[in-house]
Amino acid sequence: MARLSGTVELVGAVAVLAAVAAGPAWAISDEEAALLASGCANCHAMDGRAWPDIPPIVGKPERVLQAQLLAFKADQVRNTTIMNRIAPGYTDEQIEAIARHLASVNR
Repeated sequence: MARLSGTVELVGAVAVLAAVAAGPAWAISDEEAALLASGCANCHAMDGRAWPDIPPIVGKPERVLQAQLLAFKADQVRNTTIMNRIAPGYTDEQIEAIARHLASVNR
């Protein structure tokens, strides 16, 4: 009986750890997302104006930005200059946060 009790406790502890690891406590905050996205301003500018051949990215729909960044990360976009080298440096969670932030920026 003691063996079963220990197994149940172990399973319970593992379940709690898994729930904590998957929970929102690990989500990227708005402040962290803004910091991650700040590097984008080097080329794209956060006021909506960028170099002539660089598309503006602020205010675009979050899911569009996320899909574009994930495509760059997977090297699925041809004829790009640098994004396919930058995007792999971010986790998918960071990319989601960057897209969330850029979509919320008002020009």
